[in-house]
Amino acid sequence: MKYGLTPEQWQQAVDEVREICIDVARQRSLITYGEVCKRMRTVNPHPGSYVFQAMLREMCFSEEAAGRGLLCALVVNQSKGIPGAGFFRALGQERPQFADDLQAGWREECEFLYQYWSEEGAE
Repeated sequence: MKYGLTPEQWQQAVDEVREICIDVARQRSLITYGEVCKRMRTVNPHPGSYVFQAMLREMCFSEEAAGRGLLCALVVNQSKGIPGAGFFRALGQERPQFADDLQAGWREECEFLYQYWSEEGAE
């Protein structure tokens, strides 16, 4: 069990986070951590919980490894309108060219995701 979930439940939840984020990308939009959690049906995590952050992180690095970008870039803090510190740490590691301007890197990552997921047949 992972965080109290069976492996199947865990994978379903991670897949659900991915589908929510893909939908947001296709709309060329952003979504808050809280809204992702509200849309989830497989589990009901708190947006600030370690469990939810682990789901988001796993989905994000899996998407990056598949060449589809850091999909978690589209998930933002409600009050700040930008992703949390964990995303910016990952961005600095995965995209060292943005180390001096992580905000610009985040905007570029969002544009990449919007473009990627707007293409017909992208999956």
